[in-house]
Amino acid sequence: MVIPNNVDIKFVRGPLSAKALGLIKDQYITDPAILTPLVYPVESEHKVYEFSYMPHFTVDSENNRKVFESLGIHYISPKSPIESIIKNINQTNILLSEAMHGAIVADAYRIPWIPVYSYDSFNFFKWKDWSLSQNLEIKFNKIKRIYKNDSKLKLYIKKVMIGYKLRKIKQQQPYLSSSKVHVENTSKLLNAIEAFKSQNS
Repeated sequence: MVIPNNVDIKFVRGPLSAKALGLIKDQYITDPAILTPLVYPVESEHKVYEFSYMPHFTVDSENNRKVFESLGIHYISPKSPIESIIKNINQTNILLSEAMHGAIVADAYRIPWIPVYSYDSFNFFKWKDWSLSQNLEIKFNKIKRIYKNDSKLKLYIKKVMIGYKLRKIKQQQPYLSSSKVHVENTSKLLNAIEAFKSQNS
């Protein structure tokens, strides 16, 4: 990919983005969403949920909520107010996330997470790009997709299949970037932001 001469890239999300754009290694840091705790600080939250599930916004639905809650998994809609999402994530021991930024925000607040997906157009590239920037090699867990117009019979069958898969997923070791990498990347991001502000002040 050819980058126009009038574009000044300060950094990108991860090594895969840097490679795709033909950038040097030093031009990636991580996803800026890891700075969320600096904008919405949370001192401590009592853990209410052992597991929570956050779908991608494209598959968020009431049917999805009903199935996961009936399986004893707390449901976090990505369409909820940001303050509510952050509070719910911080009340969770382990987040099952189909939304990449759900995992990023969980990691930023030091909440372990497990990636799941339910649709074929799932963007593995951006997930791997971000996770590699955090020195993580991740594997994905596929679950059945739930549609808004699924019949009661389809929902029941999918509930059984998802429940079976979740029993296996819940036994896995969740992911969480090391404190060292998290602190280093946070520092790099803040330095890059300050350099940008100085250059444009």
